[in-house]
Order: sequence, then structure tokens, then C-alpha cells
Amino acid sequence: MSASDSTNYYVSSAWRRLRDSYLREHPVCEECIKHNHVEPAIDIHHKRPFQSEQTDIARWNTFLNPNNLIAVCKKCHYAFHYKLRHLHLQETDCLTEEEWQQAQIMYGNNLTNYE
Repeated sequence: MSASDSTNYYVSSAWRRLRDSYLREHPVCEECIKHNHVEPAIDIHHKRPFQSEQTDIARWNTFLNPNNLIAVCKKCHYAFHYKLRHLHLQETDCLTEEEWQQAQIMYGNNLTNYE
């Protein structure tokens, strides 16, 4: 699956409804809460990347599974994807205290360079 293929998932009405609903239910970054910090959640992270699934049906099931989602701030979202890529993980649903602290320093308040 290419990056352009994944765009079709993110523009679907099913995703927009699920995303909006999930963010309404989880307005604070679920990862920051674990680290005793309050930050608004503005992104949704898929714990298990749907692109790794072998069939389109499996990708949609993983993509739209609410149990596969976590509401996050930008800093945590970037940290999750960094962790997935650099540790070659199949999924990730938490950051260690050190990883979380590093994300706060690394991404700080200026995220325009990373978007």
C-alpha cells in the first residue's frame, strides 16, 4: 500500500465520523495523562498500523477498530511514529517516561517543521 492509497482511508466518511466521535470522548491526550500532564488531543494514533495488513478488508477492520485508537497530541503522535519506525515495531500503544520526555523536548511548542 502506498501513501496515496492510505489517503483514501483518511478521507472516508466512516473515518471522519469515528475520528470526531473518538476525539469528543477523549479530548485530552491519552498518553500525556499517563505522564501526569494535560494536553489537548488533536490527533488519533493507530496502535497497530493498518497498512501492515495483507488484505483491504483487514486494513479497513484495523483502521476503523476503536480499540486500535488512541487520542494524542502532536508531540506524542510524532513520538509514536518515531518509535514504530526506528524500533521496527508492529504496533505501539505507550511511551516510556524517557520517550515521552524526549518528545516534549524534541518537538516542543514549535511543530511547524514536522507537519
